Amino acid sequence: MAKNLKSKYWRLELYPTKEQLEREGLAKDYDGSAGYGSLPDNWLEILEQTCLPMAISPLHDKDTQPDGSVKKPHYHIVINYPSSNTTQKAVKERIADELKAPAPFIADNPKGAYEYLWHKNSPEKYQYDEAGVIHLGGYRVPLTSDEVRLLKGELQDFIIENGIFEYNNFLDAVKSQFGAESDLYDCATVHYGMFNAYISSRRNELREAMQNSRT
Repeated sequence: MAKNLKSKYWRLELYPTKEQLEREGLAKDYDGSAGYGSLPDNWLEILEQTCLPMAISPLHDKDTQPDGSVKKPHYHIVINYPSSNTTQKAVKERIADELKAPAPFIADNPKGAYEYLWHKNSPEKYQYDEAGVIHLGGYRVPLTSDEVRLLKGELQDFIIENGIFEYNNFLDAVKSQFGAESDLYDCATVHYGMFNAYISSRRNELREAMQNSRT
């Protein structure tokens, strides 16, 4: 395991025990040829106690190998840490080891990793029910860079149309009109530097125009 890997988003795979699957009446098509996992019975409680935003897939018990045999049943998890400097070692020690899971790996494409929880973009694979995805810790679906770019443009238009010249007024207006849980409010706060600089530039431009009009 490389100790220097760092990321904000991480992925885990969890493998239930034979007893857990039998108790829940799951994975009836699996013949056990690839073995079973060692997932603790209280695994969901362990994850909840981390208080981290995360999304958990339905049980993947119909994934197949090239020869048609059913893969070892498993869950996929996407975890959103507050810092992009979170190391693989930290995720392994805090979560993976306690759940007796393989080493975590980086979610390079957070939205793609989320949608993989039910194979949305993999039509060649079994399609699981999106409604079976479990969200913990207030997990929010990550946006793509293109989606963020569109939000930035929408907020720039909002600033112009509403004649905003102070960042605090901008934030208050976005929260009032779109809500504190909206992607637009998230974008406005996360990209504080960009919007504050843009609004300050507009304010300076207005001030200069007013000064010039008096001369």
